[in-house]
Amino acid sequence: MGNEKYLRLLATDYPTIPSIQGELIRLKGLGELPKGTEYFFSDLHGEDDAFIHMLRSASGNIRVKIGERFRDELSDEEQNQLANLVYQPENVLRIMREDGRANPKWLADTIGRLVELCKHIAVKYRRSAVEEKMPSDYAMILRELLFSGTNDPFRQEHEAKVLSYIAESDMVWDFIAGLCVMIQKVCVNVVHIIGDIFDRGNGPHKIM
Repeated sequence: MGNEKYLRLLATDYPTIPSIQGELIRLKGLGELPKGTEYFFSDLHGEDDAFIHMLRSASGNIRVKIGERFRDELSDEEQNQLANLVYQPENVLRIMREDGRANPKWLADTIGRLVELCKHIAVKYRRSAVEEKMPSDYAMILRELLFSGTNDPFRQEHEAKVLSYIAESDMVWDFIAGLCVMIQKVCVNVVHIIGDIFDRGNGPHKIM
């Protein structure tokens, strides 16, 4: 009798036996996935620049993932350039625009590489956890690009056209910056800061 109240509550979300079984299977599947990466920082001493770089680079893990995914496609220099873009998208994009190097082909290629990098990093996480980190304005496009999961030639041609459309649009700069920040967030799930923040440097407020 005491459990009846809880069973009634559960029945509002899972009214049938198949719905309960489906949810149990889903939860068991999630239990097989690894937890998101957690970072523990201490003795920051108000040094915000170093902390922010560590955060944006996921303590170097993003560069490692770039090497894993593109070792046979990009030179070390190109991999470093891609890493710098992920770490500091606003600065890198500004320089590329000023130099005139950010033509539509470069933009489309860069978006494609960022999408592939994000796929490579996110593969071990549940889809909902990845979607939570998407920039809301571009969530629908990113779902289309990240979760297609097929090597069908027609699908690949479709995705290439989507990349081209983005590259030629006014939103391309914001889209790339948002995708870079998303990659940073996927790499770092939780940050723990343990003491010694306000004792020296000039930027403890930026850390907090």
